[in-house]
Amino acid sequence: MAHMNFYWGIITSINSIALSIWIGSIFFYCLSVQSSVGLLDKTLKSSVLLQNLKRIYQLNGFNAFAILICQLILFIHHYFDKTVNWSGYAAIITTILMIIFHLYSFTSAYQKANRSIRPKTDLYNKICNIFKLIIFLGIIDILLLNF
Repeated sequence: MAHMNFYWGIITSINSIALSIWIGSIFFYCLSVQSSVGLLDKTLKSSVLLQNLKRIYQLNGFNAFAILICQLILFIHHYFDKTVNWSGYAAIITTILMIIFHLYSFTSAYQKANRSIRPKTDLYNKICNIFKLIIFLGIIDILLLNF
């Protein structure tokens, strides 16, 4: 059964890499892209922000699915080994909360900004605030997975 531990290590690595990419891309948007477009005019600023958000939502839709599947596989494995502790439950709950907030930001503010002709900066600030919450939950999730 020692070869089975190798498979669980790969699944854990995929989970950690996907979670890091998800948090890293959102972190990059909030700190780098959002602050660097301040000198552009409103139309160009809106275009750059919408293009970046579109790429982030495309990438992180796959990442969220991969993270959830990996965590559920690991949870089921640990559940049958009777080694599930509180951090396993908390990690899955945090991931589900992250996915819910990500879907909320996509269906509310991003769709409104994408449909409007001249989106207001409040919409981008709202998206960035939700992203900051996702970053916080993601860091907690990474810490929970290491316990």
